[in-house]
Amino acid sequence: MIEYLIISIILGLSLSVDAFSLSIIYGTIGLEKGKINQLSLIVGLYHFIMPIIGYYFGFIIKRIIIIEGNIFIAIIFIIIAIEMFFSIKDHQKQEELKSIYSLLLFGITVSIDSFIVGIGIKIIGDYIILKAIIFAVISCFSTYMGCKLGKRLKDNFGNKIIIIGGIILIILSFYYFIS
Repeated sequence: MIEYLIISIILGLSLSVDAFSLSIIYGTIGLEKGKINQLSLIVGLYHFIMPIIGYYFGFIIKRIIIIEGNIFIAIIFIIIAIEMFFSIKDHQKQEELKSIYSLLLFGITVSIDSFIVGIGIKIIGDYIILKAIIFAVISCFSTYMGCKLGKRLKDNFGNKIIIIGGIILIILSFYYFIS
């Protein structure tokens, strides 16, 4: 059981890297504390639900989806990057993130890998609910810390950090396209 717990924590940390990275970028637009909390909880909830869905329905859904997961993630990253570049001029990005739709889109974007992990999770043992809880807690915390770090970077570097964030998203998009 300890071995499964350690593996689950390592998996949770690796699944949370993209949530942390993107949260830094979103933190640069100066999200209010309430929005940071909502975003963190949504990401955590998705990281709980997605591996369970992947675990139980993965093979059926895998046959239905005709686009590769990496391509889907890359397209979403490009869209987010383009929106970030436009937000520098008119600061509309903060308004966009006030909608639940934007928060849900972010959550699903960073938890698609949890769905994929859910498909193969039986290989490293059962205990899917425990693993999903671990993934949720780690990703919720990572998202919160990423937003806070992004906010500090924004305070120190201003709008230049948004440009850097957009460039990082473009690079991540290319990575997902080629992988």
